[in-house]
Amino acid sequence: MFVFLSLDKNCLILCLKGTVGCLGSRLEFFTTSFINLCIYVSIDCQRMGVFVLETLDSLINCGLTEKEAELYLCVLGSKKGGMSAREICNVLDFSRQMTYRLLGELIQKGFIIQTLERPRKYRAINPLDVLDSLINVKRQQITQLEKIKPNLEKLLSCIENYEIENPEFRLIHHRQNIYSAMADMVLRARKRVDLLTDENGLYLCSLFGLTDIFNQISENDVYVRLLTKITPKNSGIVERINPKIRVKHGFHPDQNILIVDEKRSLTFIKIDDVRKMKSKADSAFFTTSNTFIAYQGKIFNYFWENALDAKTRLAEVKLGEEYQIQPLIGERNLIKKMAEFLKDSKDETLAFFSVKYLSTYALRFLNFITEENIPGEIIYLLLPPNYYETELMERILDLKINIRQIDTPNKWYLPEDHPLPRMVVYDANTAVVMLEDLPDSPALDAGFWTTHKKYVSKLREKFLEVWKHSKPLT
Repeated sequence: MFVFLSLDKNCLILCLKGTVGCLGSRLEFFTTSFINLCIYVSIDCQRMGVFVLETLDSLINCGLTEKEAELYLCVLGSKKGGMSAREICNVLDFSRQMTYRLLGELIQKGFIIQTLERPRKYRAINPLDVLDSLINVKRQQITQLEKIKPNLEKLLSCIENYEIENPEFRLIHHRQNIYSAMADMVLRARKRVDLLTDENGLYLCSLFGLTDIFNQISENDVYVRLLTKITPKNSGIVERINPKIRVKHGFHPDQNILIVDEKRSLTFIKIDDVRKMKSKADSAFFTTSNTFIAYQGKIFNYFWENALDAKTRLAEVKLGEEYQIQPLIGERNLIKKMAEFLKDSKDETLAFFSVKYLSTYALRFLNFITEENIPGEIIYLLLPPNYYETELMERILDLKINIRQIDTPNKWYLPEDHPLPRMVVYDANTAVVMLEDLPDSPALDAGFWTTHKKYVSKLREKFLEVWKHSKPLT
């Protein structure tokens, strides 16, 4: 706080410690020989303390700290030549380190300037000029905020329903505990249930009464989808399932996944092949994580869209038609399977790769043709629209492969009901099919190979139809 000490009745000394005193009725100005501080005022000395405190508060409101405000007032009241750092230290009793730090802050904020002479002198900028500068800065900031506001409103509208996730994670051991948890999840379902399971898993669902619960909730307008492998051993279970339940014969990994209302999921992480109600070897993972459930839902949908309707599969089972289906996860497994069948290929081989797969799978495909000395005349390669890569095209032409490129627009390329999948068809009997929309990671690429005659035949027909309406490349 400021203190006024009297040398005589018309002269006061302004210091920065103690309390405020009043020793005269009027104060025009004051100076001292040992303190470089002059303030011109024309107010009652009795109001001087209030004036100083209000000045300090005003400076603090302008963005200064209390120490910065004291230093600024000290320099502001100095003689016209300014003050050196040592003089400021002596007046305010600040350490040298603190003084230089405060001076640096005030220079940066525009309250003080530094001269080039030696020793350096520091002068205070007119407070009104400083205030005008601060007002301009604030106006610019307000203008910038007004420009940002529409974008922020748009962003907030997108995430207004977003909630911070605090998911539950839980491991469940032993078969009975797992199927009891599954039954509880399904009974609490309100809108939707998706179950992906293998042949053995479907049998256990029947054994533990889960299929009966599915039949029950489907009558209460819960949408149930069941994706499994239908074989002669479990076809009877499928036939007893409520017709309201959607059932498909799936081309999928040997996984067991249950998703309820897109809010809860249970995934088997260890399964014992024994067909008994008691098994301590089984383990499962339960979670309410939205991120994990969304990813599991994508996996389910990918395989669901490429699955066979249950009625068609049951008809095949009754006729004794058998074929092989093998899920393929990861770029390495997909390429290995492509190479395996390419070696044995004798008749024409049809291949189509999307842009995403041309840089990896298509190049490997061409390498196999070269390594195995397969005649290019039996290979029919279809390229996606608007694609041209010099190195790839030169290799294709060198191998004398039959090649065409899809025109755009081409009504045969991506009709709404049956889009052309990424595939390789061998000898009209075997196919490797790749799923396009999985995450961009080679380890997560997915697909399957199959010897299903009707499915392969449809792929072949689709390919040849698109081929017929595509342009030859030479």
